[in-house]
Amino acid sequence: MSMVYVKDLPWSGVGAKFDKTPTTSKEIIDGGKIGFRSASTPMYTQHHTHEDIGNYHVMYREDTNEPIGVINQQKIKITQNENMFRAVESLIGIDLVPTSAAMVGRGSKVFGFFKTNEGYKVEGDDIDHYVVIMNDHLKPDGKITVLNYPVRLVCTNGLTEIVGRISKYRVSCSDNMVENQSIAAFIRDRVLNTQIVLERNAENKLKQKLTKEHVEKILDDLFPYLKADVGSSHDRANETTSMIRETFLTKCMNADDLQNFKGTFYQLENALLDFSQHYFMSNEKGIDLERRLAEMPGLVSNYQMSKYFKLQRQLVA
Repeated sequence: MSMVYVKDLPWSGVGAKFDKTPTTSKEIIDGGKIGFRSASTPMYTQHHTHEDIGNYHVMYREDTNEPIGVINQQKIKITQNENMFRAVESLIGIDLVPTSAAMVGRGSKVFGFFKTNEGYKVEGDDIDHYVVIMNDHLKPDGKITVLNYPVRLVCTNGLTEIVGRISKYRVSCSDNMVENQSIAAFIRDRVLNTQIVLERNAENKLKQKLTKEHVEKILDDLFPYLKADVGSSHDRANETTSMIRETFLTKCMNADDLQNFKGTFYQLENALLDFSQHYFMSNEKGIDLERRLAEMPGLVSNYQMSKYFKLQRQLVA
């Protein structure tokens, strides 16, 4: 019995990799083959009256007429992919370097991945900072999602869980150049704020000393054993739990890149990030890159990390 370890970024291998770094939003769209426009149509019953079904609509691609999904929404304001990328047009090549573009499924979610021109250091560790923009065609409210995704290079851990709510936000976008200039400035400021939050978090967590009792409490809460009589049907489940605990302690807590932070909550925090992002119980989950893309830390809340942060506040109170 073992766990699968996948040490790369959630979007690694997903979508189009550019042969030549794009310098415009159009080049990103053409290179990623994601220039399709989306539209909606009301849903109707099949009987002869053809009554509409409340606020239900089918979202579809105009180029192929292929359905993307169904929404239940009264007011619909569609954001086209071209407008999403125009929102960061003024940053391309100056602050942001396009690295790849991707879509999930039939195009329900379209992503653009950008790396900031300059990385930075947090407690001596090199950090690469990515900005991910996403157009969710099943959430047609005229906005896009922007995610700040700093990565600790030595272990490729995404640090959005640490940054919290500042990492993800939604902004309106359009084909208006003036409005998009304002959006671009806001995105640039959020990158700087993310760096400040990371540095403050590291300083605070390094001051918080970690004890054996703290670790045992974390293990019992995040990876609990099932309590039952000896020889019960829970034995196999508890064997798996033992394996998970051992993997976390030996592979994550005792990782070489964390030895400078040993005995602090900063060590524990990074070990948990490593475990939650890179260790999988099956090959299917580990290599399903589109699934990992859709569940990228920061876009989707991680149950283990959310529970840990609540528990951590109690332990250091």
